[in-house]
Amino acid sequence: MEWLAQEVKRRAESYRGRRRMWTAESGDPFILLVVDELADVIAYQTDKNLRDRATRAVQAITSQGRAPGVCVLGLLQDPRKEIIAFRHLFSTRIAMRLDEPAQVDMVLGDGVRKRGAAAHEISESTPGVAWVKEDGKREPVRARTFHVTDDHLTQLVGYLTGRPALPTSAEVVDFPAGRDMTRGGAA
Repeated sequence: MEWLAQEVKRRAESYRGRRRMWTAESGDPFILLVVDELADVIAYQTDKNLRDRATRAVQAITSQGRAPGVCVLGLLQDPRKEIIAFRHLFSTRIAMRLDEPAQVDMVLGDGVRKRGAAAHEISESTPGVAWVKEDGKREPVRARTFHVTDDHLTQLVGYLTGRPALPTSAEVVDFPAGRDMTRGGAA
């Protein structure tokens, strides 16, 4: 994450006076950092030094990354302010089914529930339903996405490979050390 925060700064400097926003023509790949369970990285991490470093890096990326083509998708189960004090830096916030009315405003912003975003009323029988709030837009939007089950993924593997999916655990592949991710590499 620290490398990516530095990449944001490098790109911003290289764009200065040349372009305002990232485009495919910039020559830089669009980078999406997915942090599944952001709270584990910035709140629950037991090593205070690592927690602080991760928090600073994520804050730098979320506050400066949009124009240079770097985005953070931060997912968390607990939306309380003590967990993520800088959620205002995420320009698009999505609330799926929540337990309490107060959590809606925690995730989407003050007053959004009064404007119709009832994420605390989403039924368990409608997986994939969410409320979305984008910066600069007053009204929240109700959305629905596909609900992908393990069975769907098994069927997809069979369809793509022509053979049944093996019931084994996933293979973890180490990130390639020293690889230059700034020019066309996948991130």
